[in-house]
Amino acid sequence: MRASPLENRNNVDKLSLVIGLFCTWALDYRDFAAFLAGKTPLDRVSKFDIPPPPANVFQVFSESTSLSIPLDEVRRFIRPSCNVCLDMTAEFADVSVGAAEGIEGWNTLVLRSERGKELVEAARAAGVIETDALPDENLSHLKGASLGKRRRALANIRRITGSDDDLLYLELSAETRDRLLAD
Repeated sequence: MRASPLENRNNVDKLSLVIGLFCTWALDYRDFAAFLAGKTPLDRVSKFDIPPPPANVFQVFSESTSLSIPLDEVRRFIRPSCNVCLDMTAEFADVSVGAAEGIEGWNTLVLRSERGKELVEAARAAGVIETDALPDENLSHLKGASLGKRRRALANIRRITGSDDDLLYLELSAETRDRLLAD
């Protein structure tokens, strides 16, 4: 967070630790809840899941049933701001955490600062978390997914602005912009 260009806003200097979550997109809750209520009683929903490809479904679980909804039906509820967000892995956090590209039952941690490393080491030493190395193939897949989100966002920004130079709030060199926008 302290490396963010927004550092001088919102009293960020008062933060001592920032934990960020991996996020590819989020749904507009009200609209999605109305859609989902037409398919299942909301008060019985206990869990949601999006299994890895090639499943291409959004799973809804209750105590006694499960429902699989094609992702194409769910995508229309994605918040518009998600389409221009480049940060899948909370790059300005001290610790980023998410289940994406991980191993079933585990979360992936990305330690981005000394403070983040200290927190995780203290938790491990206290026995409240268990850690293991992320296999190289999982890390490679996570990096690819993150780069894919960044490229899609930049393409959307370019489409919105109609320009390769006006990338809204971004300050990118021409070389970086061209590398990220390359197919």
